Amino acid sequence: MNANAPSNSNTKKIGFWMVLSLVLGNMIGSGIFVTPSTLAPYGLASIYGWIFTTFGAIMLAFLFSGLSRHMPATGGPYAYCRYGFGDAIGFLVAWGYWVAATVGNAAIVVASVGYLAYFFPELLNNNSYIISSYLVIIWFFTLINCYSVYTGGLVQLITTICKLIPLIALPVVGVFYIEPSKIVSFNPSGEPWYQVLLITGSITFWSFLGLESATVPAGSIENPKRNIPLATILGTVFAAIIYISCTVVIICLVDKNQLSVSSAPFADAAAVIWGEYGGMLVALGAVLSCFGALNGWILLQGQIPFAAAQDKLFPSIFGRTNKRGTPAAAILISSAFMTIFVLLNASKSLVSLFQFVILLATLTTVIPYSLSAVSQLLIVIKDRKQMNKKTAITNVIVAIVSYIFTFFAIAGAGMEVVYWSGLLLLLGLPLYAWIKYEHQSE
Repeated sequence: MNANAPSNSNTKKIGFWMVLSLVLGNMIGSGIFVTPSTLAPYGLASIYGWIFTTFGAIMLAFLFSGLSRHMPATGGPYAYCRYGFGDAIGFLVAWGYWVAATVGNAAIVVASVGYLAYFFPELLNNNSYIISSYLVIIWFFTLINCYSVYTGGLVQLITTICKLIPLIALPVVGVFYIEPSKIVSFNPSGEPWYQVLLITGSITFWSFLGLESATVPAGSIENPKRNIPLATILGTVFAAIIYISCTVVIICLVDKNQLSVSSAPFADAAAVIWGEYGGMLVALGAVLSCFGALNGWILLQGQIPFAAAQDKLFPSIFGRTNKRGTPAAAILISSAFMTIFVLLNASKSLVSLFQFVILLATLTTVIPYSLSAVSQLLIVIKDRKQMNKKTAITNVIVAIVSYIFTFFAIAGAGMEVVYWSGLLLLLGLPLYAWIKYEHQSE
């Protein structure tokens, strides 16, 4: 098992605050800026969904925290599933997670250009400008992460701080502008509470994707047994507080009919508080949010195949590093695929392309969560002699609850999502067979 990134004198590891910013920055991406509009038909009753998914996300945070303490290995979910299930499942998790990260990054690039259009409207009407913007954004953050993991972590810290300013300011200031008399109904949809919970839960869960981010570059993190669990749990809780507080304030400030069709609900709420400049502030925050998420996910899209290549489950080229110990080859190859994917779909509108790639990325991220939960059970069985009874029982409970939660998340994703995600996973099997054949004589 490859537990660490290559060690050399030029490798500078990332500390707690950078790790925390990686968790927050990867979770808080573009989704939070459009989710309130999707939840508008359910009004304040959408809190049911947030509470449900927050509980599930916190259970998953505890799951990955426990796994990282027991096995602080580079690759995160891939490393845990390989240890629990063996090479075949380990490969599928690495493949699925890598595809999800690469395709999901394409969605973030598309969203960032959409938000940039607030300042440069010509981006919406000129295809050459759109493509040029895609290329500049992708390769700017790719080169940053290729230089060193520490540099990528530093950029992540800066962009996370910048993006959090408007996200914290909106609910803190906005609560004083709420007029209770204008809140017509707690649940304007009229649906029973359990139906609202299921619908809003399926909408809000993907906002927590990325909570496991700290576990992936474990070999490049200082004191991983302390910093990874702490950053994972604190990052998940803090993100949940931001999500819920922002959603409540926006639903209370913006008219329901306007909110349900709004493409910029944060800007609409900010306009109520600060006027025209509020919209500009939120648009800038959205751009920085996308950039921060893209930077963090580019870091991860290199670490997963790198870890698998070190274990001879991915082509060996993905295991090459530069003099600073950074898996530059894996990052460059991943960004090349991301570029091809974006360019092939550049003819689609920004909205339809974003929706298409999110469809492909979401479930291929949730499946590794589910398999990681079962891996926790298998690890307890394998290594129970190394654990005290209390830790073993806690790990089993967290694993069972996490598995149940992810099972319903997968079931609730819909047949179309399951169909496309299943095809993506099956596409990786010939690659696995070829890699095994290549290494059989070694």
